Amino acid sequence: MVTGEDRTRQYSVYITDKDTTVNGSGVLYYPGGGTMFVFTCAHVVDDLETVRIFVLKPLDVEKDQYEVFTTDVSREQVYFSPLDTVTMDHEVKVHSEDLAIIEIKKPETFDIAPTDYFVGESSRHNPIYTQGYPNGVPAGQNPVEYLECLHGSVTS
Repeated sequence: MVTGEDRTRQYSVYITDKDTTVNGSGVLYYPGGGTMFVFTCAHVVDDLETVRIFVLKPLDVEKDQYEVFTTDVSREQVYFSPLDTVTMDHEVKVHSEDLAIIEIKKPETFDIAPTDYFVGESSRHNPIYTQGYPNGVPAGQNPVEYLECLHGSVTS
């Protein structure tokens, strides 16, 4: 059973490419209207021409039931921090600001409530929730089954 703190799961997204050779995660932010946004790390999407996103739409959070909405977006819909500088370390790209925002047009048929959280600074002892797919999702499997959610608090 999903606890109240696990409600953050409904804002998790799984990120890959068309061939499922890349595994990453992000957090959905939907302020309402026709556009949704995904916050992720720049290293997850920096070499992708097409980004495939799986959004977990809650059907019944208490029973851990979700519908998986999948969409592909082009590189033009991915925005990187203007403060980011990319360097190479042994043929691996390293981002100084490892942040990317993906803009998604919300289909009219995709009914989802606006997110009830905000993006801002955190302070000591505030609760935090992290989620993601550190081991990827096996081909043909439901991303809900592999999502890892952790809870904690800001310590410094």
